[in-house]
Amino acid sequence: SETPSENNIDPSDFTTLSDDLLEECATIVQSCLQRLHILLEEPDFNLVVQTAPVANRGVQAAVQSSAFFRWHIRITPRLGAGAMAGFELGSGFFSNSHMPEDDAQQLRDVMDLLHHE
Repeated sequence: SETPSENNIDPSDFTTLSDDLLEECATIVQSCLQRLHILLEEPDFNLVVQTAPVANRGVQAAVQSSAFFRWHIRITPRLGAGAMAGFELGSGFFSNSHMPEDDAQQLRDVMDLLHHE
């Protein structure tokens, strides 16, 4: 897992989504959420259903994604101020609201304070 208490739910049958499989997945998701609720005292969380790229669309047209990708559900508790949110978890892209130059300057300023003490 990428974060503490993350849950990945990987269905046993990836090719169909029968009513039985859907109900089984719902039961597992409910159980995971109940346990996280108790263990982490009502945490915020992200729930992402990750699916394969759409077939025959754009650059994926030459790739049969079903041969290597399986849909799954990921539940990630948001623990602390720096926790990743839905955009980062769902897309694989990471945002940073800080300008690196500003962070670097603040770190240099702290270094100057340390040297003057």
